Amino acid sequence: MGNYHVGDAMDAAARVFWKLASKRRKNIRELALSVLDEAAESWIGADAEFEDYTDPGQPLGRMIALAFDATPGEMSLNHPEDPFASPWHDGPLSRFFTRYKFC
Repeated sequence: MGNYHVGDAMDAAARVFWKLASKRRKNIRELALSVLDEAAESWIGADAEFEDYTDPGQPLGRMIALAFDATPGEMSLNHPEDPFASPWHDGPLSRFFTRYKFC
């Protein structure tokens, strides 16, 4: 069973990010990655539980998409030809989990 505090903390950071980002447009990708790095620092390697926080339509998911260079094709939870594949999970979400060693 994963640690729900990780998901809650990362989601809170994403909500703050989007409030700040609405006022700032330059270097927004770098800002997103920097905020995620800071928020995850105490949780590196955690058995993290995110519920639906990381879905592409949620604040944290949108931030992950931005920080980890999601392509338009990676923004879907479902692959059109393979019901067991997810472009989102195999792409930006995987890069997010790998960077912070979440399991």
